[in-house]
Amino acid sequence: MADNRYSFLIPIIPLGLIIALLAVESGSTWLAVGIWLIVVFAFLLLAMLFSWRVTTLPSGFLIDERNKVSLARVQASIWVGLLLSAYITATLWNAVNQFANPLDVGVDSYLWILLGISLTALIASPFIKGNKEWTRRSDQIHTLDTPKDAKFSDILRGEEEGNFYTLDIAKVQFFFFTIILAFAYTVELIQSYTLATVNAVKINQLPVFDSDMILLLGISATAYLISKGIPRPANDNATLLAKVNGLISRANNYVKLAEKKEQDPQTAYERYIDAIESYDDAFVLFSDYLAQISKEIPAKASELKESIDKDKQEITGQYEADPTATLTTHTMAIFRGMIERYRNLMYDLKKQMY
Repeated sequence: MADNRYSFLIPIIPLGLIIALLAVESGSTWLAVGIWLIVVFAFLLLAMLFSWRVTTLPSGFLIDERNKVSLARVQASIWVGLLLSAYITATLWNAVNQFANPLDVGVDSYLWILLGISLTALIASPFIKGNKEWTRRSDQIHTLDTPKDAKFSDILRGEEEGNFYTLDIAKVQFFFFTIILAFAYTVELIQSYTLATVNAVKINQLPVFDSDMILLLGISATAYLISKGIPRPANDNATLLAKVNGLISRANNYVKLAEKKEQDPQTAYERYIDAIESYDDAFVLFSDYLAQISKEIPAKASELKESIDKDKQEITGQYEADPTATLTTHTMAIFRGMIERYRNLMYDLKKQMY
C-alpha cells in the first residue's frame, strides 16, 4: 500500500512556488525574497525526487539505515539547504541586476563553523550508532522493518529497545535549538533581501551569525552526541515492552487501514487479520517471558484470550468457506470487539510483569 504520510507536501511545494513567482513578478520589496523562495523549493523538490528514485519515498533523504527518520539528517538538511540557498540567491540577485563580481558574496567564518557543527553531527551520529551495535547485544538497537515504517517522531525517541518509546531529552534540546536558530537566521535573511530590493544594491555578504548563538548550538550538538554514545543498561522488561509496544503500534496501524472509508471489504478483512496476528505475536512474547520468571498468565487474561481465539476461528472459518463474502457490519463489530479485548489483555499482562 502506498505511503501517504508525506502527501501534504504535494500541494505545499507548488503553492510555495506560485507565491514565490508572484513575489518576483510583482517587482515589490519582496523580489529578492521571492527568488530565495524559488531556490528553497527547488532544492526541496530535487531532494524529494532523488529520494523517491532511490527509496520510493519522497522523505527518503531523512531516513537512515535503521529505517528511521534521523535527527542528524534533519538538522543537516536544514542548515545545508538554508545556507546554500542563501548564497545562490545572493549570487542570482547580483547577476540579474548586473552588479560587478556577482559571485563575490562574503560568508562569515561563524557560518562555516555552524556548517561544520551540523556536518560533524551528521557524520558522527552513524559512527556512534555503529559502535553501539558492535559493543552491545544486537537486539538492544531498535530498528524498523522498512523505510515506510519511519515516522517524524523518530527524531525525538531513544535509539535502543529499552528507550525507544521514551523521549530522548538530548535530542529534544538539539532539535529545538536547531529550529529556533534556523528561524532566527531566516528572519535575518529576509530582512537582508528586503533591504537589497528596496535600495537596489548588491548583496556583498550573507547575514552574520552571532558568536554566542554558534557556541550555544555547539554545546547543544556536543550534548546530543555524548548522550547518543552512552550505552543504556540492558533491561529485559524494557526490551520486552519495546517489542510488545512495537507490535501493538503495528496492530493499531492495521486497524486504521482497515477502517478507512475508501477501503474495500476484502482488504479491510485482511488488515483486521494482520492486526489480530500482531496482537497474537505480542501475547506469545508475554507468555514466554512470564514462563521464564515463573509467573502464570492471570485467569482474566486467559479468558479474554480464549474468547478472542473463538471469535477469530469463527470469522476465519466463514471466510474460508466463502472467500467472496463481504465484510459485514456484524463482522466488523466482532473484529472491533476482539481488538478492544486484546487491548485490555495487553494491559493486564503488562501489570503482571512487575
